Amino acid sequence: MQTGIPAGFVDPTKVTVSTLSQKAQDPLQRSTYVQQWNFGIQQELATDLILDVSYVGNKGTKLAAFSNLNQRASSLTPPVFHRPVRAL
Repeated sequence: MQTGIPAGFVDPTKVTVSTLSQKAQDPLQRSTYVQQWNFGIQQELATDLILDVSYVGNKGTKLAAFSNLNQRASSLTPPVFHRPVRAL
């Protein structure tokens, strides 16, 4: 673990550069948070009959995502090799 990678975790002899992709995360990204809420109401309609209505909601804000650093440039031309780093 001198390199920070456990022994046997990655075999460098089996890594193919053409199958690798580079990803990055914005260092200035704000904190992610998730809001959850619920509401429920029950009403007895008859002696043995109850109406139960509930609502549950979730909302994620500023969720973390990775970006492809070598993404093909958008264009209306036919897809040819437009990657910034051709070796990847």
